[in-house]
Amino acid sequence: MPILQTNYGYLLMIKFLIIRFSSIGDIIQCMGIIGGIRERFADVEIHWITRKDMVGTLSMDRRIDKIWAFDKETGLAGLLKMAADLRKEH
Repeated sequence: MPILQTNYGYLLMIKFLIIRFSSIGDIIQCMGIIGGIRERFADVEIHWITRKDMVGTLSMDRRIDKIWAFDKETGLAGLLKMAADLRKEH
């Protein structure tokens, strides 16, 4: 994975996070951006947040490194937990 050194001496892994919760058509259209990201930044990690029921569609795309499944039944509490988990990734 590519590493970026900051002015403060920290090393950071470069990651992209795509957030798309909506319908399958919107998700499929948005999948087109992955090719552009991979073309420009070949070794980055690509993560995607989507609704739990859309994970199957996204899991077919091997260009996505990690899929975060949001269960809308968990509501705001679930969204806040996911935000905390995302912070741990950094």
